[in-house]
Amino acid sequence: MREAQAFPTHRVEMGRTARGLYESFYFRGNRVGGGPSFWLKHNLLRFSDSDRVMVETTMIGFPERGDEPRVLRKSCETVTPPGPDWDAISFDYGDGSFFSITRDALSGAIHTAEENVSWDLRLSRSDEPYYHFASPWLYRSPFPKKKILTRDTLMGFDGVIQWGGRGAESWSGSFIGMNGHNWGTEHAYTYAYADCNEWQGGRTAYFDGFSAKIKIASATTPFLSLCSLRTEHGWFHFNKLLSAHRHRVRLLTNRSWSVAFESDGFILDVEIEGEGRTWASLRYLHPNRSESMVENTKTARGALTLTDKGTGRIVDRWFSDRFELETLLHGH
Repeated sequence: MREAQAFPTHRVEMGRTARGLYESFYFRGNRVGGGPSFWLKHNLLRFSDSDRVMVETTMIGFPERGDEPRVLRKSCETVTPPGPDWDAISFDYGDGSFFSITRDALSGAIHTAEENVSWDLRLSRSDEPYYHFASPWLYRSPFPKKKILTRDTLMGFDGVIQWGGRGAESWSGSFIGMNGHNWGTEHAYTYAYADCNEWQGGRTAYFDGFSAKIKIASATTPFLSLCSLRTEHGWFHFNKLLSAHRHRVRLLTNRSWSVAFESDGFILDVEIEGEGRTWASLRYLHPNRSESMVENTKTARGALTLTDKGTGRIVDRWFSDRFELETLLHGH
C-alpha cells in the first residue's frame, strides 16, 4: 500500500470541484467494555444544479440495550464550504449548533426543537490509514465515481456525549473506533460495507471492505468487492481493482453480508450478520438530488476465516460482535 499512501487522507475534496459532489468525514466509536456506540458524520454536498454547498452534521447514538437509535441532524447551505483540512476545521450553524475537528479533539452541538446533543471528545490517533484502492491514480481519476478510504484504522475517544431533551442522558468514558472519509459524484447503486477493529480474546486485527454494484450509463455491474485484513501475521490484501468482480458474494441483504475474497495465495471468508441488532436508517442525498436509504449498525456479529489456497489449511479465524455494517439496497 506504499504507493497509495501518497494520497492525502484529510484534504477537503469539496473545494476542488465546481458542482456535483458529495463528501463525508465521519467517526464511529464503541464504548470500551461494552455499552453505547456513536456515529458522528460531517457531510458536504454540492448539487449538480447549484453553486451552494449543503453542510450537514449528524450524531447517531446506538443505545446499549437495543433501544431505538437517537438521530439528531443539523444542516444549512453556504456559498463557501469549510476547509481545506479536515484535521483543522469548524463550522457554526448560527443557532448554537456547531462542530469543530482538530488533531486532538472533537467538539460540537446540535439543537433541535425537541432534543439536543453535545460532545467533547479527546482523540488518540494511530495515524495508520487504509486505502481501499491500491493506487493514488484511482483517487484522482473519474472512475470509480465513489472514492473511499479510512483516515485512521484505530482511533480512541475519551470524554462525554450529552443528550438533552426527551430521555436526557450522559455517555462518558472511553470509546474505540475509526475515522472514515469518502466522496464522489454519486453513491453506489447497491452495497454492503463493513469494518472492525475489536475482536474476541482482545486480539489485534483490522478488517475493512465492501461489495458494490455501480451504474454505468443504463447498465448495472455485477458485485465488485475489495477488502484488506491486517493481523499479527501482517497485511492480507484482496483489493486489486481488476479482480474485484471475481470475489464470490454469497449473500447481501439489508442486514447481512457473506462473501469469499480470493487472492493469489489466500481465501478470506467473511460472514457478517446484523439481524436483531440496533440499526439506524439514514437518508443519503445524491448530487443529482435523488435519495437512497442507508442502514447502519455498529454491533453486527461476524467471523473471518483465512485459508491458505495451496494447502487448504486454515491459517486463522477471528470473531467479533462489534462489526460496523452498512448497507444500501436499491429499491429498499
